[in-house]
Amino acid sequence: MASEIKVDTISEKTSTSGVTIDSLGIKDGKITNLMNATLSAADLGVGLHIKTADSSAATHTSADELVLENAGHCGISILSATDGTGNIYFNDSGGVARGYFEYNHDTDKLSVGTAGANGLVIDSTGAVTKPLQPCFSVVPASQQSNVSTGTQIAFGTELFDLNGDFASNTFTAPVTGKYFLGHSLRLQEVDADYTYFMVQITTSNRAYYHIQDTGTYDEDAAYMEWTNGIVADMDANDTCDLAVAFVGGANQVDISTNSFFYGYLIC
Repeated sequence: MASEIKVDTISEKTSTSGVTIDSLGIKDGKITNLMNATLSAADLGVGLHIKTADSSAATHTSADELVLENAGHCGISILSATDGTGNIYFNDSGGVARGYFEYNHDTDKLSVGTAGANGLVIDSTGAVTKPLQPCFSVVPASQQSNVSTGTQIAFGTELFDLNGDFASNTFTAPVTGKYFLGHSLRLQEVDADYTYFMVQITTSNRAYYHIQDTGTYDEDAAYMEWTNGIVADMDANDTCDLAVAFVGGANQVDISTNSFFYGYLIC
């Protein structure tokens, strides 16, 4: 036969220790002795506070709906199947998992996502990849012949462009930061009569030059490799391109398809 006790209210009258039911203590609006912790709505935060020992710490008003507290180590465990995932999702009215932490127990891979896509992945070996980190490498689709001074170099073939920031021979910074930008240009038929010749990386903030006096040559150079790399400060939506310029000589230099322009966000 099942037993049932129904009451509208359990209230403390004279006891100094409150009311105890099978080691569950209820006193002063608090539930105590719950799994060796104290469950309180009054001590810290505006929501649920689970405390095993007082840490003398405070909470932030933007994160006090659930508070775990201990005087020593404190944490939370998410237990999943060996072929399942453990997840923390950040949702809003626009959708679920807009931001998230996901651990895949089947592959031992941790993913951190924003806007519903992986932004950082740590695999089982500890290798860290950032699938959407701005990073590009491009080459000319065809040779540019007999270029004139001030000519922007055309890069019609993308070897890769992780965040889709390169288009129309121009890299556009998606966020404010420090970017590594570099080139390796193979020039052909470099005129010995140039007063000087230079390759210029131009950003919205400033230009970076690689300059050389070819007047010291005793004849035209059939091939010449020009390499340069810089760290540029770029604001969001700033642009960058690559051009050649020279004084004197003839419009005879060619830009080989064995040339590269590349860059990536450092920080």
